[in-house]
Amino acid sequence: MKKFSVFVLLFLWTLVPSYAQQIDAFATLTLSRKTTYAQQPVRAKVTVYTATWFTDPLDIQPIQIENGFAVPFFRAVPGIFHINGKQYSGLEFYYQIFPLAEGALQIPDIQIKTASPPVGDYKGKPITITAKGKVIKIKETPAGLGENWFVANRVQLSEQYDQPLLKLKQGDVVERKVKVYAQGTLPIFIPETKFPKEDFATVYPKSGTTKDERDDESVNGSRTDRALYLFDRQGEFLIHGIEISYWNPLLQRVQHYKTKDQKVVVAANPDLGMVASIKDSLQAANATFVDAAPKEHLWFGYQPWKVLVAGLLLVVLLSKAIKILRKWREKIRAHWLQYKRSEPYLLRQIKAGHSVKAFQSEVYEWLNVFGQGAYCGLRDFFGQTDADQEILREFEKNKASKSQRKRLLQAIKRRRKALLVHQKQRGRLGVLKPFNP
Repeated sequence: MKKFSVFVLLFLWTLVPSYAQQIDAFATLTLSRKTTYAQQPVRAKVTVYTATWFTDPLDIQPIQIENGFAVPFFRAVPGIFHINGKQYSGLEFYYQIFPLAEGALQIPDIQIKTASPPVGDYKGKPITITAKGKVIKIKETPAGLGENWFVANRVQLSEQYDQPLLKLKQGDVVERKVKVYAQGTLPIFIPETKFPKEDFATVYPKSGTTKDERDDESVNGSRTDRALYLFDRQGEFLIHGIEISYWNPLLQRVQHYKTKDQKVVVAANPDLGMVASIKDSLQAANATFVDAAPKEHLWFGYQPWKVLVAGLLLVVLLSKAIKILRKWREKIRAHWLQYKRSEPYLLRQIKAGHSVKAFQSEVYEWLNVFGQGAYCGLRDFFGQTDADQEILREFEKNKASKSQRKRLLQAIKRRRKALLVHQKQRGRLGVLKPFNP
């Protein structure tokens, strides 16, 4: 008997539904490479699978990475996948992982909250899916890069001067602008341009600016640096070009770019006192800039990692706000549809200026809702009241004039008001019988 009872309990236990067993959903994390260099981004693709479908959008929890950071691209791409002979619906999104130092970089587990119906059901159940984290090995810096280096897939180096260089004189001040555009990296990694010293001019560097130019699929950025050149010597000279070095992960080698040396012709200026005055002014302005310059590069006045964290939190808050707004919209829509089927709304839609057939249709539609099936027609609705019987006959024949329809509508409203007052005293409207007011 005891063995039989145990067998029955085990059998019943197998019949109890379990969402963990029924909802066939999981997530995977795939890296574009397992080893990389500092600043070289790694594409981390997350794919979320379900054997049915998703009923809620993905709620991706933020992640934090030590000695690195992640730039999210949360535009989910749907797809159909076949795994072990079974078909799954899936959504893909990815991060660009940027390591900052040599060693091992640990990507933590990524949690995704969503909803999906069990197999054989249609109603979504809330679930939390975890994509297991992985480790990336960060290699030593490649040889031949020096101090000012960065990682990029492609680099464009350009420069320009704010006036011609062949018609200058002593004391002239020329601004030189150098722009570095890089694909596959963030602007914070592009190093500051170092302007070479010249023996024929004094160089005064100015503050640099950066611009984030990422798109929906990759990160890109640019940095623009400027410097003022005060020419204090007469003659023909060459302004040295700007050279940059970077590691190209696509070609797996160090690449160097340099702008051309620019010829400059400086004529004599008899007023050398003015040259000294300009130099003093520029030195004072440059000293003020150096004292006021920030010690580190900032985004919108904040450290870059704080801006990234705030951006992730904003994405999470916006996703939750969108969910709430969708629920409110559905509730408002349901209330509006219910109101459009209500008796007061239908009464307001009756217009004496409409055609006879439209007016008749509107009246009968309202009467059916108002009386809840208690009246067979307007004669039954009015009973033995003093309503204009001639108008009723014309109305039933679809021949009532506009003025007659207007008087009939006024009579309907008076009769309705009397019935509603009577309803409060006698009970439910559906059982009312015609009466003489």
